[in-house]
Amino acid sequence: MSDAVSAGPPAVTPAPARARSRAPRGLFAAAALSALLVLLPIAFTFWRAASFGIGEAVDLIFRPLVGELLVNTLLITVSTTLVCAAVGTAAAWFVERTHLPGRRVWAVLAAAPLAMPAFISSYAWVSLSLDLQDFNGALLVLSSAYFPLVYLPVAAALRSMDPALEESARARLQSLDHVHSRRAAATAPCAARRHAAGGARRAV
Repeated sequence: MSDAVSAGPPAVTPAPARARSRAPRGLFAAAALSALLVLLPIAFTFWRAASFGIGEAVDLIFRPLVGELLVNTLLITVSTTLVCAAVGTAAAWFVERTHLPGRRVWAVLAAAPLAMPAFISSYAWVSLSLDLQDFNGALLVLSSAYFPLVYLPVAAALRSMDPALEESARARLQSLDHVHSRRAAATAPCAARRHAAGGARRAV
C-alpha cells in the first residue's frame, strides 16, 4: 500500500505586472502647450512687478483708485453671493418640492447658464443695454451666470432627502400649533376675568 501524500494548496503564480502605456506625444505636447499658455500671463505679471522698485510698487498699490476698486469688488462679491444663494435655493425648492408645470424643462433651464462662459453672457447683456455697465448691471449679470452653482447642490440635496421626514416635521409643527391655540383659547377667559377683577379692585 503506497503512502498517502497530502496534497497542499496549488501554488499561485503572481500575475505579470502590466506595463504602463505611455501617453501619446501629441497629447503630451498639447497639454504642455496649454499649461504654458495658462502660465504666460502669470509670468508676465511677475516680470512686470519685478521691473518696478519697492517705492513705485507701493505708490501704485496704495492709490485711491485701488482702494475704490477693492471696495467695489467686495461689495459685488457679497451681493452676488447673497442673491445667488436666494435665487438658487428658491429655484431648487420650486423644481424639487412643488408641482411646478414642466419641472424637467425648468431643471434644465436653471442649469443652462453654466454652459456659457460668464464673459460671453456679460457681452450679451451689455449689448442689450449700456445701462447694465454699473453696479446693478454687474450684479444682474453675475447672479444670472452663477446662481446654478447654488441651485445644483441644493436640488441634489432636496432630491435625495426622504419626503417622509418633511411630512412628519410638518405634522408635528401643526400639532404644536394646535396645542398652543387650544391652550390660548382655554386660558384667554381666565386671563380676561383676572383683568376684569383687577380693574374692579382698582376702581373700588
